[in-house]
Amino acid sequence: MRKLAQVPQPASVVVRLIMHDDGANGVYLFMFDKLEDGPSSGDEWFETVAEAAAADKYHVTAADWQPIPDPLEHCQQDWIALVRVKGRKVIRNGGSLKSFLLDNG
Repeated sequence: MRKLAQVPQPASVVVRLIMHDDGANGVYLFMFDKLEDGPSSGDEWFETVAEAAAADKYHVTAADWQPIPDPLEHCQQDWIALVRVKGRKVIRNGGSLKSFLLDNG
């Protein structure tokens, strides 16, 4: 399960959030410093969806969260588009899939 929210009144550089619950490893809350799709600028981990959704410092309400499709296997959890890191397993799904190399520098 993934959900997207725009921060209504940003008090920091965070303007957008994606919450991702894969059902096995807790819930990740990805923070973004721009509205366009791209890699997150940070993340936080929570045990439950309720805890992640209630991250008060972002002033996001339950009504602000909009569902988005889950990433395909081996794709980045913090992108809306289908993106995978080069070298990970190739996915043949008939759709478009972007590949990129993460910059470690």
